[in-house]
Amino acid sequence: MPNASDIGTKKFEQLLYAFLEKKCYQNWIADARIRDSGPFIGGASFGTHDSVKIFYSPEVWDWLKYRNRQGEIPDGAIIVKEMFTTPAKPEAAFKGWTVMVKDKKGSFDGWYWSYHAYNYVPQHPNTDYPDSGFGLYCLRCHASAEKESTFIALKNVEGDPISFRISESTMSPEPTPKPTPTPQLANRQATPSPTPVAKEEHKQVAEVESIPPGSFAPARESPNPELAKVFANLPNVSVDQVKSFPGETYDHVVPEAGGPKGFLTSSQCLGCHGASRENLAFLFADPKKKPVNLSPYTEWRASMMGLAGRDPIFHAQLESEKTLYPARREFFDNTCYRCHGVMGQRQITLDRHQPFEHQMVYALPDEPDGKYGALARDGISCAACHQMAKDGLGTPAVFTGQFKQDPPDAVNGPYDQVATLPMKQALGVTPRFGDQIKTSALCGSCHTVILPVFNSKGEAVLDGAGKPKEFHEQMTYPEWQNSIYQNEREPMNRETARTCQDCHMQKQFLTRQLLYRVANIEDDTYPFVDYRAPDKELNLRVRDQFSRHTLIGLNQFGLMMFQQFPSILGIRTADYMFDEGMVGLLTAQNSSTDLARNETARIEVTSLETKGGYLEAEVRVENLAGHGLPSGVGFRRAFLTFEVLDAQGKVIWASGRTNQAGAIVKGTSEDILPTEFFFDPATGKEVFQPHYEVIDDEGHVQIYEEVIEDPQGKITTSFTALDHVLKNNRLLPKGWRREGPYGEFTAPHGDAERDPEYINPAGASGADRIVYRIPGARAGGAASVRVTLNYQAIPPSYLKDRFTIGKGAETERLVYLTSHLNLTQSPIEGWKLPIVSVTRKR
Repeated sequence: MPNASDIGTKKFEQLLYAFLEKKCYQNWIADARIRDSGPFIGGASFGTHDSVKIFYSPEVWDWLKYRNRQGEIPDGAIIVKEMFTTPAKPEAAFKGWTVMVKDKKGSFDGWYWSYHAYNYVPQHPNTDYPDSGFGLYCLRCHASAEKESTFIALKNVEGDPISFRISESTMSPEPTPKPTPTPQLANRQATPSPTPVAKEEHKQVAEVESIPPGSFAPARESPNPELAKVFANLPNVSVDQVKSFPGETYDHVVPEAGGPKGFLTSSQCLGCHGASRENLAFLFADPKKKPVNLSPYTEWRASMMGLAGRDPIFHAQLESEKTLYPARREFFDNTCYRCHGVMGQRQITLDRHQPFEHQMVYALPDEPDGKYGALARDGISCAACHQMAKDGLGTPAVFTGQFKQDPPDAVNGPYDQVATLPMKQALGVTPRFGDQIKTSALCGSCHTVILPVFNSKGEAVLDGAGKPKEFHEQMTYPEWQNSIYQNEREPMNRETARTCQDCHMQKQFLTRQLLYRVANIEDDTYPFVDYRAPDKELNLRVRDQFSRHTLIGLNQFGLMMFQQFPSILGIRTADYMFDEGMVGLLTAQNSSTDLARNETARIEVTSLETKGGYLEAEVRVENLAGHGLPSGVGFRRAFLTFEVLDAQGKVIWASGRTNQAGAIVKGTSEDILPTEFFFDPATGKEVFQPHYEVIDDEGHVQIYEEVIEDPQGKITTSFTALDHVLKNNRLLPKGWRREGPYGEFTAPHGDAERDPEYINPAGASGADRIVYRIPGARAGGAASVRVTLNYQAIPPSYLKDRFTIGKGAETERLVYLTSHLNLTQSPIEGWKLPIVSVTRKR
């Protein structure tokens, strides 16, 4: 057969499958008998494969028999492994093949890997993990071989193979007597529960369902009528109109034959850094509870960082910007993908010295831009962070995603003693210690965004000195630098210091310290095999400083879009080799909810009394985050819902209630406040909610947000029209000072500038105090008050801008996803995430 590297993997796959099904290898020298690859105890196989019988092409046999495993196996050589039911016996049933075909030009490890079975057709070929190709998960074990990624041994053909403990009764147990049907059960069909049997890994990968039944709430079949009420003239987009991303199967960039010359996709990491039942999974005492997959790959994959290249909200924003400023399309594509599709953007710059273009995100493997599309779709991937150079981190030179890169043949990690051989042999990459991986400065490169300001013609706005004006659009890292949590400069408070990783990559789960090896590889915990590399080269330490790769925030709207529309967004939702665990996207949402409820904010009703004919309640809201709340992009908001309840629990006075579409309404009515869309039709003027210290009107709401005008004096959500701040009362991090790092760019604006909780020479309290004053006529039947802090990652005003500004496929997709998103019984039901809520009786 020709080499896959010459004719393409798709054509070669078809030739190979025909070769296997015709059993063209049957006359090759083969193992003396079917043999086990591990113990068989209690009805379960503990081998690395099913029972196997290997056939050796003449080139392989020459290397094994006559060259005593010395030198290289030549291209075109094939190792065919027939797999049978376990335990091994002559009459074992045939199940399928795993195959290795030598092809040095295809990838660094030099092999084409394949799994195949009769009548096997992938369920979801665009998103399923590949069954055949270069750089597959097989290297999880085979990279531990002494040489040539294979453990084949002459004794399996000419001698006696390794034997393992086989515990199997010679007789089957006595059949269980059938119970005599009772009258109540006579007409019912009893279905016995099957005994769980561990799946052979290759077959498990091939058969894993993309969406385990019952994992996610189904999407709405028709558009949400509540959204239609809020958004006038909302386009009716059908599913047939929605543009889908290429499936995750195609996000596959492997190291070149001589070693990696650039970025690799996460498909090269998932084999070793996924979970097994023994490692990187959290098991419960209750056997009915699914294990939680806490592996680095699975948690990262389900985070909005792992999904950043396919984020439909980001893509709609990008389309809006290019609609507003068509002459700046190249700027937007190349700038925004510095973070959201960093590997694709960087790689095309390195390879071709040309800018990244948005349409490359849709390129398939056989197309000219296929590699760059795959790298960009992989989001803020493993290599983006683990190959980030230390040089310049924490300085303006690397902000807006302009960090420097280390060489592609090394990755940085948090441990100074690591086993390097498996990764070297699999990828040509050496893992090493890099202390920058543990610093907030590493995160700061993309979480500090500085952009130019454009007028309506797309021209740069000039400042007072005649220079192009810039706006500090996202300041999460500088906010942290100007807080009691920073640990990068003196003076620092070592008792309160916490890095980004301490909160977003925690070392505990359900209060338990995690103890894991960072990878699953073939080592001395596996059944014995010939020609494995020395144990000292493979042994992985159990780490008591293992950091989860949750990397999560509070954007559950984005997470639920990926849960309910995986085929449109092109992802697989089940774990490729650990499908018995909880689905990663659910773990991500649970982690986000836990972060919101326990580590984001605290509320207290500090007083509740009657004063001068009014019911007065003082509320204190405290920011527990290490940065502003909200932080990041300017359209996020948090707001207080304050409700007065009578003895029956009925709301009799309210500020900050919402309808089912998340729009804030006046008091107990359903009338949407004009400030929700920054426009009052009665006056024809733009309006917004100021920062309050006292609220005595149901139309007044405490919203923690930024409100910014463009150069023409209109409130905007465009990232490059942010010219003049009208309001910024986001809750500051504790210890913030105006004279602190980047204080001028993170300072409060508007009425919050005069609030002593915000501006304090000793450092901001990180809190806000507000008094609610309810007229006695409305509070006569009051029995209690309830206060809730809510969060909206994509508020109604933001969605309205996206729906009305963008004019293409990215906007249509967001319209469809948003209008069909089912939030029933989810943490964000009602289009808001309640962070914390307290009730105080009168």
